[in-house]
Amino acid sequence: MKSLFKNYTYTLMLAGMVAIISLLFSFNINPEKLDGYLSVTLKENDNVTTIVDQYNTGELTKLQFIDWIEENNSVYANTLEPGDTIVIPVLQNHKVINVASRD
Repeated sequence: MKSLFKNYTYTLMLAGMVAIISLLFSFNINPEKLDGYLSVTLKENDNVTTIVDQYNTGELTKLQFIDWIEENNSVYANTLEPGDTIVIPVLQNHKVINVASRD
């Protein structure tokens, strides 16, 4: 066992360093970056498209809005369920006004 460690010291050290670095990058290192954004809890019959339609301010396309949600919440849009809480790309102090259209 002693000779095994002696022969592979650098390999074992490198493997250990890679494992530690991988763990650091797998966690969200800077969760504060989402502090200023609005959190939304999905209700029954909600999905990403309804959230986009309700909250999109027009600064992002629908696809960009969905991509932002997936990337910053580490989820896929089609896996969200009622009760899930997600952060959306709308600032907390931004007023969302939905105006019903007349036919």
